This record gives sequence, C-alpha cells and structure tokens, in this order.
Amino acid sequence: DQWPYITGERSQSMRNIIAHTNIVSRNEPATGAIRVGKWKLLVGEQSLASWYEGVPNSNSPEDTACGSAPCLFDIEADPEEREDVASANPDIVGRLMRRFNDFSQEYHAPTEFSQETDLACAAWERAGGYLVPWN
Repeated sequence: DQWPYITGERSQSMRNIIAHTNIVSRNEPATGAIRVGKWKLLVGEQSLASWYEGVPNSNSPEDTACGSAPCLFDIEADPEEREDVASANPDIVGRLMRRFNDFSQEYHAPTEFSQETDLACAAWERAGGYLVPWN
C-alpha cells in the first residue's frame, strides 16, 4: 500500500526494491532492470540508448548499451545514468544480478508450452516479429 507515501503521510516509499524483468522468448535470458537504494542495474541490451555515454544522440534503435554485460549506475551521483560503474563495483553487480534473477524466476517461472504456443511463435517469427493468425 503506497497511499501513505502518495498523500504525504510518509516521507519515504515503503518499497525499497524496484524490479522490471522481461522475457521476449523462452530461448533468451531475461532483460530489464533492478533498483535497490542508490544502485540501478540494467540487464541485457538497452536500445535507443542515446542517454548512455559513448552512444551517439540519434535515438536510433541501433544505439544500444549494456549488451555485453550489465550496466550499473549510482543514480544519486549520476541521475542521468551516463557513467557505468559496474567494473568498479563487481560485488554490487553480483548481488543485484542474483536478486534480478530471483525476481525473474519468480515472475517468469518456466511453464510447459503447448503445441498451440509453438505454432503461434513460429508464425510470429515467419512474420518478422508481428503477431499474425497461426491456425
């Protein structure tokens, strides 16, 4: 219940972890982000990454960041998320990755896919990523 925070009865949110995980395909690892305190970890390739230092400011889908390894940001010191500090903080990256994976497994638990799902996925792939009728 975040209402006390929204209405100003509390000065801090009761939520101290924010996680977003996304699974595009059952054959791909989860992507997304997790924020704990001042740390934010981005997992997987981030497209339209013109915000990231070293990426041209073109807002092109080809402008990506964090594809080869997770990016870590100290969002108190760097609210625009321009300086990846993952290499200087491997222990924090490891801790946040474990939490991210735990959330991902909890919210995207492995399921048995039916033949119908396989047919739908095959049609989606044949159509170049568009959802089309499959039966």
